Amino acid sequence: MKNETPHAPLYVLLSILCAALFIGGGILLIAKTNPNARAALLANPLVEHFKHTYNSVKKLPDILFIPYLFAKGSIPTYRLTIPLDNIIRMNAALPPNPFLGKLEEENKEYVRGEFTDPQSGYSGSIHLKYRGISPNHWNALQKSYRVQFPDGNFWQGQRLVTFVTPYDRNYYVEPLNMYRAKKFGLMYLDMQFARLNINGQDAGVYLAFEHWSPELLAKKGLPETKLFGMQSDPVASGSLLSRYENIADELDIKKEELAALFALRDHADDRLFAKLLPQLVDMDKLYAWNILTILSGSTHQTEEANGILFFDTSRGKFEIVPWDTEIADVVNHPYDDTTSKLMTRVLSIPEFRAERDRRLTAYLDDPKNLEDDLAFYDRLAKETRTDFLKDVSKFHNDLQFLSIVARDRTWITNAFAAARLMLDPSYVYPRYVPEGELAFSGSFRNFGDLALTIDGFLAGHPQFYRIDDATVGLSGAATFFSDVTIPSGISLRIAPNSTLLFDTGVSLFVRGRVEARGTADAPIRISGLNPERPWGTFTVIDAEGESILSFVLVSGGSGTVTNGIIVTGMLAFHGSNVAISYSSFADSGDDDQVNVKNAAARINYSNFRRSFSDALDLDFLSPGSEVFHNTFSSIGVDGNGDAIDLSFSDVHIADNEIRGCNDKGISVGERSRPIIERNTIEGCAIGVAVKDRADALISQNVFTNNAVAVSLYRKKDTFGGSHALLEDNTIRGGESVATDAFSSVDYSL
Repeated sequence: MKNETPHAPLYVLLSILCAALFIGGGILLIAKTNPNARAALLANPLVEHFKHTYNSVKKLPDILFIPYLFAKGSIPTYRLTIPLDNIIRMNAALPPNPFLGKLEEENKEYVRGEFTDPQSGYSGSIHLKYRGISPNHWNALQKSYRVQFPDGNFWQGQRLVTFVTPYDRNYYVEPLNMYRAKKFGLMYLDMQFARLNINGQDAGVYLAFEHWSPELLAKKGLPETKLFGMQSDPVASGSLLSRYENIADELDIKKEELAALFALRDHADDRLFAKLLPQLVDMDKLYAWNILTILSGSTHQTEEANGILFFDTSRGKFEIVPWDTEIADVVNHPYDDTTSKLMTRVLSIPEFRAERDRRLTAYLDDPKNLEDDLAFYDRLAKETRTDFLKDVSKFHNDLQFLSIVARDRTWITNAFAAARLMLDPSYVYPRYVPEGELAFSGSFRNFGDLALTIDGFLAGHPQFYRIDDATVGLSGAATFFSDVTIPSGISLRIAPNSTLLFDTGVSLFVRGRVEARGTADAPIRISGLNPERPWGTFTVIDAEGESILSFVLVSGGSGTVTNGIIVTGMLAFHGSNVAISYSSFADSGDDDQVNVKNAAARINYSNFRRSFSDALDLDFLSPGSEVFHNTFSSIGVDGNGDAIDLSFSDVHIADNEIRGCNDKGISVGERSRPIIERNTIEGCAIGVAVKDRADALISQNVFTNNAVAVSLYRKKDTFGGSHALLEDNTIRGGESVATDAFSSVDYSL
């Protein structure tokens, strides 16, 4: 008996462990099969008593990985300091049921805290709250957070950052799908793994990414985008339209764009659907999103579940944003490509399906695509393996974690192979029978006109005449009392000596190339019927080829909204290349006299005067764009108004005369890279402003009597400071060069 006594404590310990495992296993079995029973069990005091024991016991296999606790990790660590009373406030808002409860957005309370990034030296006050509606984000030791940084002290240019529990996104799966989205040219979030230290305690590894916000969209070059997201609860009551909200801003916005999309999806016949969909949806991006979804094997995201759609207000087109795409076991649960109602309609149209199949085939036929995906996955897993095995706070134990990582890799390979099933002709996409009457409203009230044939258009608009099967013309005097939209693919030719007169607020929209070649003796005039009230806009959208305007005199216009497209130019070209010469623009009533977006522009030998705000606004210009030999005078009112305003553009600006601007002669913003040379800039608040990570070459210009000749600064926390190289400029009067702490200037020797 004496020899057995020392072993008694061991037997007792093993018995306790076995009992705990038995109880925990029972809880786990019930939890996985019956959520209601799970909730009832967890409310039982005895089960509650052993629950923490089970959570500890399930981590026993981590003993095998103890050496990793002393290994050095490779991912950055950030520190959160949250006062105890604020943690209590956040916890008080959690649902009483830790497994069936939903943490609705209105119950999430921001509290104060401190955030420190030892790597960069950043430290400052923040607001934070729990993130996520589902219990897995907040019912365990490791919780998901959203951190809000204050204006004027963004962290790495970010205002809102999410730290989410990695197992919620299948560890490496969501970063892989974001990597794929980037390759496909889709909207994506930059994701990184990071450790959080909360109040001095290691909180484990998190998946960190910038949350949807105006700042995020601006950095991605999408400042004019509306971002619509599904409300947190995918089974929320109400119409599909009511379940969407604006997720990039606190402001409430109209949903007429979504209403048009869902009306087209549900109520258009196949002919109208096929004709109008490419005018409302970026088809290249839609095909790419569908292929990415197929490669994931998952139907976790559609436009009706986990849907995120952004609408580009400069182009009037939607794109579905990949989000929480997941990975699925396609061997046991085959992928269903008809889950998305929108894609089902799209792929029931033969020409649309043929194009999707062509693109999917090309992707699958190149084995390097799968190799590249797996290489990314493996590299990420290798780089973070130590950090995850050091993490004692994660939901799974180490063996479970390694098993899931290996399983998901297999599922990625299986989904790639199974994607060919979508190419099988026997895979049928059901035809859709429209329900109800198709109707558009708001700025989309004339959207159906885009489906008109040239004959149908001419029948309704006698001011125009046919030139050929793809061109209509205007000559002499033409008066417009209501908006006119020339359908996609039909060009417009305006004869010399023509006069276009528009009633108050009335606009002309062209979806094809414009040729308006006046002469010095017979210019083309575009103006309003009422000189006291502005007309709308002359806008060219998504035209193929280059529009040509010469000796065109435009005055008295403003801007408008059409089909969700926000037009701020009296004369505007969106996604349409243009060459303007020997023309005149005056007395505009909106933001811009001339606005060009997402196109190449050549604007030469023209005159801009008496603008309400900016004269020439150029956004996202293509390489090779130029602004030469123009004159600008009396630009802007009440302290606003730039002669030339650039965003995200590399353009050559030379030999222009700029005299009298309420604000800036040339404004260089948001990552623009212009060459500015031999210009005369006089009487402006700022001659040339370079801001928000722009970089300009400023050479051989003459600055006279400007308050500041050249100013470099950070305007938006999102972007940061700017830089310029100055060489051989002449500055007379006023301050020469001003820089802030974020910007720099160099001088050529």
